[in-house]
Amino acid sequence: MKKHLENFSKPYQKSKIPFLLAEIITDGTGEMVDLVFRFVNTPASVLFDSTVELMQDSRFTHIYPPERLRAFMPLAEVAFRGSAASFEYRSLMGRQMTISCYQPVYGVASCILEEREPLSTGTTPPRYVAPLLAENLPCGIAVLEAGPQGLLNHSFNSRLCELSGYSRKELLTQFSGDFSPLFHADDWGGLLQSLRDSARDRIPINRDVRLQRKGGIPLWVNLRAKPISVEERRAVFYTMLLDIDARRRTQDRTEASLRELSDLRAQFNQLFDCLPGGFCLLKASPGCQHAELLQASRGLAELLGYSPEEFARLFASVPLAEFYPDDREPLRHVLSSCSGTNAELRSSFRVRQKNGAYLRLLMQARKQEQNDGSILIYASFCNVNREKPSAAP
Repeated sequence: MKKHLENFSKPYQKSKIPFLLAEIITDGTGEMVDLVFRFVNTPASVLFDSTVELMQDSRFTHIYPPERLRAFMPLAEVAFRGSAASFEYRSLMGRQMTISCYQPVYGVASCILEEREPLSTGTTPPRYVAPLLAENLPCGIAVLEAGPQGLLNHSFNSRLCELSGYSRKELLTQFSGDFSPLFHADDWGGLLQSLRDSARDRIPINRDVRLQRKGGIPLWVNLRAKPISVEERRAVFYTMLLDIDARRRTQDRTEASLRELSDLRAQFNQLFDCLPGGFCLLKASPGCQHAELLQASRGLAELLGYSPEEFARLFASVPLAEFYPDDREPLRHVLSSCSGTNAELRSSFRVRQKNGAYLRLLMQARKQEQNDGSILIYASFCNVNREKPSAAP
């Protein structure tokens, strides 16, 4: 059949006139049940919001909703009785066209399509610009229909083939009936709900999903879709898919590292609080005029009568006012000597407790110089002599 029809299709292969040949399929009693696109040129596929590859030698009901076949019933009269006919058709994306048809051979109808909107002047009619642009965009483009049959793909550009790892032929054959398996199973439920919400509220979609690539390795893409036609129980979306795999995997690794760091910090805090006695970690800047409290154990806070939260607020910068006046200068001298050495420090001083009494503590510390010139001080404390609350030491 295809070779027999070449004489009729050849003049339109490179023509800008939208043209197609449709073979009528009947149920044996003469009633039309489907049609096959035996020839479609590029201008005709554009008017059908599709591509030549998708339509060529495909049944109408395999790529479009079956109920839309009713609009093409005049073709049966033309194909089997030799009469001519003309009728109106509206594409999924809302293109209004007039289809004029005649019989080239028995059972086949030749169709010339004419878009009802007037064409602007210029070398390239505007209806051909969109497919050209879509084919050269750096993202995947597809016209998707969500309906009772699942998710149908009516057209797509070559970039979608690159993203999915499937050839155009493989996408057409393996996913012609349902496009949803191309999305990761864990993401499909959320995407389907977004499609339903978008169709109901006429709002665009913007979400990250994973394409299930050929070979099984998923690819993160940012999917943006806009409803362009909404009918009862089905909606058509113009969809863009942008490769964000590298960015998303970097984000996932960063989030995993932060979770691991948080777990390690929690384990460190738990270990720190379980140590007997009092411990703290201080950071002294170059010059060492004061030290910043980085971490304090629960034992040290309780030793002075504070909760860990109260202790952290009060001693955030080791305020000397909390130390006994006679011990402030020796303590300042200890801090100011914190440079250029990893030697162990040992000193005793009196610190005011929450109840007002002074407690003498023995501090043993080790300093460690950092690359930025700051000093880390690891210090342990033990109670040397508890003074009476009313007596000054």
